[in-house]
Amino acid sequence: MFKNSMNKGFTLLELLVAILIISILVAIAVPQYMKAVERAKYAEVEEQLSAIAQAQQRYANEHGEYAEDFQDLDIEFLEEENP
Repeated sequence: MFKNSMNKGFTLLELLVAILIISILVAIAVPQYMKAVERAKYAEVEEQLSAIAQAQQRYANEHGEYAEDFQDLDIEFLEEENP
């Protein structure tokens, strides 16, 4: 009989199922990604606070008192770029 070239491809139902599966995976992955980002930020802040505490201790050992300004400490802070 007639061969229809329209049989190649996906049906609307198959495409909707694929989109549904992808949506479910994204709904699971995004919160996990956000948690990982928060943990990374927390770890960075902990590291910076530790560096400040150590610099304050070095300053106090040299001057007998703690520094009142970050410029007095022997550490540098990198400016974070805001997108």
